Amino acid sequence: MDGPRPARTIVAPLWPLFVLGLLLLAAACSSPDEPEETVVPFMVCQSSQTWTRPSEEEQSQQVWHGTFGFRYDNWAPAALRSTFCENFFTWSGGNSEMFDKWPLHGLWTAEDWSAGDPACAGPGQVGSGEVISVYLLLHEAKEVRLGGNTFYITVEKRTAGFQQIQFPDVLFPAQAQPTVEHTVMKEDAAEPHPVAKEGSPIDYNIAIVDTNGSELARAEGGHVFQEPTEGSPVPAATQARQLAQRSRSDAGSGIGP
Repeated sequence: MDGPRPARTIVAPLWPLFVLGLLLLAAACSSPDEPEETVVPFMVCQSSQTWTRPSEEEQSQQVWHGTFGFRYDNWAPAALRSTFCENFFTWSGGNSEMFDKWPLHGLWTAEDWSAGDPACAGPGQVGSGEVISVYLLLHEAKEVRLGGNTFYITVEKRTAGFQQIQFPDVLFPAQAQPTVEHTVMKEDAAEPHPVAKEGSPIDYNIAIVDTNGSELARAEGGHVFQEPTEGSPVPAATQARQLAQRSRSDAGSGIGP
């Protein structure tokens, strides 16, 4: 009869504890200002790879004081010039709105532009707030991310071309959207559609950033883009995004220990 077997010592693998320790250490060292971001899918709609901004002389002759000039007699020259030089603007779904923005930004010289993805939204969806539409002049969209209530559009600079990109407002269901009683009908649309009255709250911002995470322009409330002025403080969230972007770039290129 066999005697009692010697007791065995069970050694648990240590790597799960090691990984857990690393995760806890990373969480403890992370900045509280760093936004949690999620990737938002986007589509390229109207676009051109060859468009270039016309000269100011051409713009003045053809738009400010020419074919479209009668519409802008009450505009200050500085405002016309500032709008003409903008690289980013939003479209909220109005046909007459685009009738102004297209020539004012110099897009009247585009000859080979494409309508893009056939699934792109029309004035109805854009005007209702379900879809966000942004024009990027002389820049190409690489990625859209949502951090907090800000949509970050990462772009690369181009010597020619423009893009209109569209992406869903993933905050839309959570927002206090206007009801039918609080909407008006857009008279200049091909098909009438509900549009929020002026003053209705828009609970998101849009920031244009380069591939290093530096902010190029920001539209508070999703309206007009403003470029940061020289010497203006960099928000803590933007600093955190820059560090995170550099870390991702270093990891992808093999830089670092």
